[in-house]
Order: sequence, then C-alpha cells, then structure tokens
Amino acid sequence: VLHSAAARAVRLEFGYSDAVTIFLNGTPIFSGRNGYLERDGSALGTMTLGPDTLPLGLRAGANELVFAVSERFGGWGLAARLLDASG
Repeated sequence: VLHSAAARAVRLEFGYSDAVTIFLNGTPIFSGRNGYLERDGSALGTMTLGPDTLPLGLRAGANELVFAVSERFGGWGLAARLLDASG
C-alpha cells in the first residue's frame, strides 16, 4: 500500500521475470512478458531494474499496488522502486 498526501503522478521503475501484471487500486495498468527469448533472440529471461517504467496516478490516501508475477521455468523475480517517493 502506497500512501500519498495528495493526488499526484509518480514514476515506477521495475524489472521482472518471467511475466507480470501490475494492478493499481484494482485496475490492471501493465502486463508484460520477460522470459527466456521473449523480448528478443538474445533475452535470457533475467531480471534487472528497468528499463520498464510507467506513471502511477496516485490518489490522496491509500493506494494498493499489486504485482502478479508468474514463471515458465527457472524461477521468477521482481524489483521495483518509485523514482519520486517524497510526499
């Protein structure tokens, strides 16, 4: 749960393997796959923070951010951070 003093937009940077759907306050806002060979022919299905980013439209008060992560083989992973966490 992310608490915001006021309604505002913040940027979320994230990395994942193998697949993720991101929900903000119950609404899906991103879905993607980053497994072995899924993004391009050299993709190993490994996870790094970024290059994926997206804006989060936070409302004043509590905001529920949920990452639904799945994997095909070799495990799964998730890393995320807010690029502007003040307020």
